Amino acid sequence: QEELIALFLDTRNRLLRESLIFRGTVNASPASPREIFVEALSVHAVRLVLVHNHPSGDPAPSREDLQMTERIRSAGELLGIRLLDHIIIGDNRYSSLRERGILELPHVPEGCVHNGHMYYVKTKDLDERTRLIDFLKENGIWAVFHYVPLHSAPAGRKFGRFAGEDVYTTRESDRLVRLPMFYTLTSDEVDYIVGKVKEFYHI
Repeated sequence: QEELIALFLDTRNRLLRESLIFRGTVNASPASPREIFVEALSVHAVRLVLVHNHPSGDPAPSREDLQMTERIRSAGELLGIRLLDHIIIGDNRYSSLRERGILELPHVPEGCVHNGHMYYVKTKDLDERTRLIDFLKENGIWAVFHYVPLHSAPAGRKFGRFAGEDVYTTRESDRLVRLPMFYTLTSDEVDYIVGKVKEFYHI
């Protein structure tokens, strides 16, 4: 049987409670964010780790795993409870979605609220970003990089200056890809986009 366990943590990542959230068949919906966060709030958790098994023995994350992870991550941000990882266990193997580093999804820091004007992912580097954008375009998906750092723009070079060392700005701007997000975007279109991103990364 498939089981989903939640580890509720405090600010120092100390375990507050370990709870079995779901036990059932592989075809059943494993859990809703509400079940998880009701319990998280009851123990005043601020961080969360999910662990579940794949009875098939293959720990590779499924489409449903990734979708559930994103739903729980998003709900946690609204409540100030950060999802640290989702670990999937197979036959003497495991898959950590955090360690896999397939993509880095948006993170809203504690005390902040997502303004909802865009949705981005972060690739490994500029070369991977270029290949991803080209692949999506070949499949009818218009995705673009997010911005050019101000200090490297013509006006920035002429009138501005960079204070300190450029440790993150250029590197992070080279990794950002804006995925389509607009009012009339349908669930089927979202599924198609997600499917093509997964196809690019062979997952």
